[in-house]
Amino acid sequence: MWLSIVVYSSLALVLFVLAWHAHVREQRLTVGHGINSSHQIEWELILSVALIAIVSGARYGTGFDHLAYMWNYLRLCDAGDFIRHNYEPGFVLVAKFFAACHAHYFFFFAFWAGLQFGLLYYAMRHHKFLLPWLALYIIIGPYLIHSLNAIRQGVVECGVVFMIPMIQQRRIVPYMLTALVLMTIHSVSLLLIPLYFIGILPHWDGWKRYPRVSSILTSRWTHLVIFGLCFAVGCFPEFVANALTLTMSFIERINPFSAHYEHFIEILNGHYEHYSFSPTRMAFTIVYVSIILLYPKVREWKSTDKLLPIIYLFAFIYMCTLRLFMNMTYLILRPVDLLFAAFAVMFAYTMAYLWATRRFVVLAYMFVVQFTYIYLAIYRTIILPTAQNKPVLFDFFFLH
Repeated sequence: MWLSIVVYSSLALVLFVLAWHAHVREQRLTVGHGINSSHQIEWELILSVALIAIVSGARYGTGFDHLAYMWNYLRLCDAGDFIRHNYEPGFVLVAKFFAACHAHYFFFFAFWAGLQFGLLYYAMRHHKFLLPWLALYIIIGPYLIHSLNAIRQGVVECGVVFMIPMIQQRRIVPYMLTALVLMTIHSVSLLLIPLYFIGILPHWDGWKRYPRVSSILTSRWTHLVIFGLCFAVGCFPEFVANALTLTMSFIERINPFSAHYEHFIEILNGHYEHYSFSPTRMAFTIVYVSIILLYPKVREWKSTDKLLPIIYLFAFIYMCTLRLFMNMTYLILRPVDLLFAAFAVMFAYTMAYLWATRRFVVLAYMFVVQFTYIYLAIYRTIILPTAQNKPVLFDFFFLH
């Protein structure tokens, strides 16, 4: 327990200090000397990504699928093939490269963590004021544990944030080429194709012809109603399951997806239940509602930021679908997590706004709810050491 607390706390503190230093130095150069350094990748960002990669590579059994990935990699090194045979070709190619170099699995896992958070930090190089809050959310919030499990999908999730400028600039060719590369790492990247057309909606010129419709659709009260409906429907998982079954039955008629229908139904049947309205669930829901209600003020605060509307849209979709499927099996939620990193960035925007405008009460609430996550998870593991909880605890490979 204490090792986990020390590792998570010290890493979060170091990353926060590095991010804050990069932000303050950029402000000093911009205000004092008129030098625009927002486009540069400072040493603080590189060191931050390196530290996350080192810690991620040195772990042992941290993350639900870590040991499975490790045994597959060791099998590849020893026998030349995986135990699991349905990995995507890009992931297999990288694994075979490391295996051919006889690299320790430390370097294999460090590479994937470095790639994932390298994409995220690179995407945030123009928004260094977000990095201190983002660093805390990654390490002591819910994102690091998620990413240590979803190794392949985590790269795609951070890839979404990396590709948002391409959406804003309507650069569809490089966007689709990047999506194609990510498809070789995880098949969930297929969802990146429709995501492009969803992402261009905030900057669609056609809204000017329908100002009233645009006003209604962009209203925070409209967003709050939509979120409330998703939350209410999500309380009845049988209804959601039946709707998904009917949807998949229709999709099954399309030949390219027909092979997945039976597998989907097998996953879905019986894998839902009515969960209690726990304090943690309600606390997180209040955070989501706060982000929705505060967005117009955040938008006004950063009125020249063209990426913010797209990031908010993706975060809003994430919050709604997360509550819609909150009582379903985790496998149903995996595609929803495609927008997890975008939500993390939106959360950082909100925290930065609250800090800048000195709204300390709301700031303190969101700080406590999100940044005590890892400590509560560790405590839950100690009092209830189940197989589901134990991967939260951190351990080093050289201690085994």
